[in-house]
Amino acid sequence: MLLWGSYLATGSDQPIGRIIKLLPLAKDKDSVESLTTGSAAKFTLASNAVRDLRLLAILKREVKSQPEAVAAVLNDVIETAETVDTARMRKESLAAIDELKQKGPDSKRELTGWGQVGQGALAMGCVVAAATGQIELGIPCVVGGAAYSAGMQYISH
Repeated sequence: MLLWGSYLATGSDQPIGRIIKLLPLAKDKDSVESLTTGSAAKFTLASNAVRDLRLLAILKREVKSQPEAVAAVLNDVIETAETVDTARMRKESLAAIDELKQKGPDSKRELTGWGQVGQGALAMGCVVAAATGQIELGIPCVVGGAAYSAGMQYISH
């Protein structure tokens, strides 16, 4: 809010540049707070640029000098402002926030996926050992599988 107040009061491009720096947070998959901050920056830039042609011009100028991650989001902001489709952007942002809240951070989901691969590999190794008659591996397989499964449950919660 302070940055918008500064832009409106002074007409300076500097506050807009600082808001633009928040745009990569709109793609964050690990933190609801970061995703919300980035989505708010994205939405307010688009909704204000719908009514403020000077702001739209600033955004178009700035997109050329931004890193790829920022430019991609900023191009979406510009397109949304030009098509006056802020409802779509708002809906997408809320859906992304809800998904992150429901499924949890991407980093945790990725770790769980790799854990399931490891668990499957351990189980396959135990099945092969049993099929080849290596009964001496039976108890280590049961204990190891249970410990691995318990560890993955602990990590994923």
